[in-house]
Amino acid sequence: MDEFWYMKVESIVFDRIKKKSAEYLSKYKDINFTSEEVSQAPSKFPCVEIRELEGLEQGQTLEGDTVCGYRSTFQVNVYSEKSKQIARDVMEEVISHFKKDLLFELVAIPIHANIGGIHRYSARCRRVIGAGDKL
Repeated sequence: MDEFWYMKVESIVFDRIKKKSAEYLSKYKDINFTSEEVSQAPSKFPCVEIRELEGLEQGQTLEGDTVCGYRSTFQVNVYSEKSKQIARDVMEEVISHFKKDLLFELVAIPIHANIGGIHRYSARCRRVIGAGDKL
């Protein structure tokens, strides 16, 4: 077992969600996925931001020298400059894969905001991942 397995969770989840969503979201030719925080408006639309927030260790060995479980939380933001419906459609697809394929729970239900004509849906997903779990 890789001692620092939990450091790879963000990239594994990002890659899986992007791959699982690719076929359905191919109708949006310029869709952009990023794991970097979008501080202003993204440069390409629609944009899917998937980034891991601060995690918590869950369980350890008697020696306390390894991480046996990890509570992982992801922030998901979807941006569209065209319509609320496009942002919602993309968010629904992304969240469906968090729920069905990776078994995350929604801890913040998607909420819409319109900021300067840019539609954004935001949600949070969380689950405990064990050291031996396959994502």
